[in-house]
Amino acid sequence: MLIVALVAAQLHAASVPIWSNEAFPDSLSLNGRDGWRAGYEDDPWIGLETADYGTFAVPYTDDQGGAFGSGGPSDNWLVNDDATVGEGWLSVVVFSEDNGTVGIVTNHSAPGTYYGLAVVGAEDSAGGANPFGYTAGTWLVLYEVRDGVLTVLDEAATGGFPRDRFFRLALGVNDRQVWGRFWQAAEQPWSAATVLAGVAPDPLPGGAAGVYAYDSGYADDDLATAFGTLELFAYDDDDDSIIDDDDNCEKTANPTQLDEDGDGVGAACDEDEVAVSSQAPTNPRSDGSSNVVRWQPSPLAPRQGSAIRESSCATVRGAGSGAGLLALLGFLGLRRRSASTRAQSPSYQDEQNSTYWS
Repeated sequence: MLIVALVAAQLHAASVPIWSNEAFPDSLSLNGRDGWRAGYEDDPWIGLETADYGTFAVPYTDDQGGAFGSGGPSDNWLVNDDATVGEGWLSVVVFSEDNGTVGIVTNHSAPGTYYGLAVVGAEDSAGGANPFGYTAGTWLVLYEVRDGVLTVLDEAATGGFPRDRFFRLALGVNDRQVWGRFWQAAEQPWSAATVLAGVAPDPLPGGAAGVYAYDSGYADDDLATAFGTLELFAYDDDDDSIIDDDDNCEKTANPTQLDEDGDGVGAACDEDEVAVSSQAPTNPRSDGSSNVVRWQPSPLAPRQGSAIRESSCATVRGAGSGAGLLALLGFLGLRRRSASTRAQSPSYQDEQNSTYWS
């Protein structure tokens, strides 16, 4: 119960949005482009542009096997080196027609070192291919990979991810607490999520954030998985407009970061210095409040036109297996969604006008 209480407190700590990716380039390989880096060299990951639902990152391969950190299918993550955080959290909307494993990763500091949250198997299946050793059933798993060694921090038997519908994943780390949340529908409120939580006595260093797919690509079965815009947040526990990763007094508000003796510990929390408690925020809003905001689901912004545009590309540029990838653009299940079926999708709102909610 103590662990649950501690993690619950972390989930409601103040957080600040620090990064969201640019639009994924349509029909191009993502690996090595715009800060993106893939772990499995045989999967180029492809950008897909849609008319109504924004852009997506799509894994291509349906491969299985390999150990974590080996560069094989178990390492089929896609991270962005501009999206780095130590204490923070990541949220992303996912769509899948497949029945493998899909997830997200944070604190990716080396090919075999990161935190992950993954859903194994679709809701209408008896389980899916996975690198965690599950032989049956649909699972939600919170895990750590350190130097290629897998540690499961928490797990739960679930109904699997919804096939052919948008769902959401979030993964966070704060004060040695690691948590994951899974929403069966992307527009559900925070409290509707299935929650996993674990303790990391020796926390991983900060690193890149991104997405993960195992046996969930398009190549072998014409069933696609697509990851929407990534939203990365950093914790600011003391609400002083300095994120925890940069704060020399993480639990005591000190927006000026005064450190009189230069020991790396701010005067506000350094026993060797006189505490400074009357400092004003350095980046206040016009109404006097700080710049801390909180999260609200804002999965995808609708655009004018038909549900998904038909691609006129003759090839998928930048991908080693271009012949089969063209079909992906025509068969991806998102294309089958028309304006008449939009009511089944999340209640979208403009990300730039979204408000964040605790």
